[in-house]
Amino acid sequence: MREFAEEFRKLPEGNRPPPRFQWWDTAESRWRDHETDAKIERDRVVQERDRIVQERDRVVQENDRIAQERDQAVQERNRLAQERTSMAIDLLRAHLGSELATAHRNRIEAVWHRDGPPTDVVDRILQVRSTPDAWQSLLLPDKPDNDTGSAVTNT
Repeated sequence: MREFAEEFRKLPEGNRPPPRFQWWDTAESRWRDHETDAKIERDRVVQERDRIVQERDRVVQENDRIAQERDQAVQERNRLAQERTSMAIDLLRAHLGSELATAHRNRIEAVWHRDGPPTDVVDRILQVRSTPDAWQSLLLPDKPDNDTGSAVTNT
């Protein structure tokens, strides 16, 4: 301690750090002073801020991952819905292509592309073959587009 005091006295007056009031803190078993306490508090705040930033970044990454998975699931659901609609339309064309008027078939296809085909589309297409006059109630939604004409062509 004496060596430090001598070195301290050798410093020019302007380069000497100001004296610090220190006290012994028995609870922390260390010498304390206001400047060191302030530095420790600043360091604690910086560490807490860094921890919060890291947690926020982790949450943002997790949210991005969830959003990406959700987008992929939506794309897959849309792809499957398009595939199902295409298969239903192919079935409609194969079984009723020559029996339905082209305008009515086009309207059915447009509605199915927009809203999706009925869940029991296969049964409905087969029912139209046996009851052709029921094509509208079987192949279009409950509220048709004001078309009451017969779709079946006499071939």
